[in-house]
Amino acid sequence: MLPQALAVIQGKGGVGKTSCTAALSGLFAAAGRRVLAVDIDPQANLGRDLGYYDEVDARGDGGRALLGALHGYPVEPIRNVRPNLDCVSAGDATEELTHMLTSREMRRPGSAQTAIADALTPLARDYDLILIDCPPSSPLLQKATLSAVQYVLIPTRADDASIDGLLKVDSLFAEVKGAGVNPSLHLLGAFLFGVGVQSKRISDDARQAIADCLGGDKHVLHTQIRYAEGAAQDCRRLGLLPHELEAKLPEANRARFAALRARRAGGGRHRADSDTRISGSAAGLAQDYSKLAQEVVARIRVHRQAQVSA
Repeated sequence: MLPQALAVIQGKGGVGKTSCTAALSGLFAAAGRRVLAVDIDPQANLGRDLGYYDEVDARGDGGRALLGALHGYPVEPIRNVRPNLDCVSAGDATEELTHMLTSREMRRPGSAQTAIADALTPLARDYDLILIDCPPSSPLLQKATLSAVQYVLIPTRADDASIDGLLKVDSLFAEVKGAGVNPSLHLLGAFLFGVGVQSKRISDDARQAIADCLGGDKHVLHTQIRYAEGAAQDCRRLGLLPHELEAKLPEANRARFAALRARRAGGGRHRADSDTRISGSAAGLAQDYSKLAQEVVARIRVHRQAQVSA
C-alpha cells in the first residue's frame, strides 16, 4: 500500500473522474507538492486535460509504462507536464494490460491485485502525492488500484445510474478492505459532479442518496463541482486546467472585445472571435476545484492525525 496514493474511482463513466484527477493534480502541484498523476483508463483523457495526449498518441506508447512493469521494467513517467507534476499515461496498451492481468489472475488467483502497487512502489519516494484515474469498467484494474492506495475519492452525478456506479465501488471497497488485502484503505468521501448551481432540490436528494449508500453524511463532501459545459470544453480544447483557464480569462475577454470592435469597424470576422474565447463559467469552476482540493487535504490531515492518536 502506498500511503500517499489516492484513487479517483467510479463504477460508471462520464461522472468527472478524469476532470477531477487532472484538476486536483494541477492544484496540488501548483501548491508546491511533488505529484504523480497515473492514468489507467484506456480512453486516456487525462492526457487531453493535461495537454500531453497528442504527443503520446503520435508515438503510440500510451499505457506501455505500466505494461512494461509487468515484465520487470521500471515505470518511466512523462516528466514536468507541469512544474512539480509528472504523469504516467494510458492508451491502447492499457487494454493489453487488462488482458495480461486477467491471464495472471487465472493462473494464480490474487496475484493481479498487487500489480499497480508493485509498478509504482519504486517511484513513490519521489512524490508527496500520487493520484490514480481509474477505469469505470474493469473490476480487476479497480481492485488492483484499491489494493495499492490508502485513500479513495468518488465523484458522482445526481442520476440513478451514477449512484449505481457508486454502489459498485462501495462493494469493491468493502471486498478489498474486508478481505485483508488492504486493511488501511480509507474512504475520503464522495462528492457531486456536474450539478447546476441552482439545482438545490436535485443536489439535496442526491446527497441524501450518497449518504444512504455509504453509511452516513460523514462520507459526503461539502464541495460540489458545478455544471459548466463551456468551461469544461475550453479546458480540454486548450489542454488547460480550470485554474489555468481562469487566469487567462481577462486576457481572453480583452481579445474578444478587440475583435468585436474591429468587426464593427468593418474588419470582418477575426480568428480571435473563436480561438481566444473562454467561457465566463471558468472562474466559478476553478473556485469549485480549489474548494475540493482544500477539503481533500483537510480530510487526509484528519485521518492521519487519527492514525497518530491511535
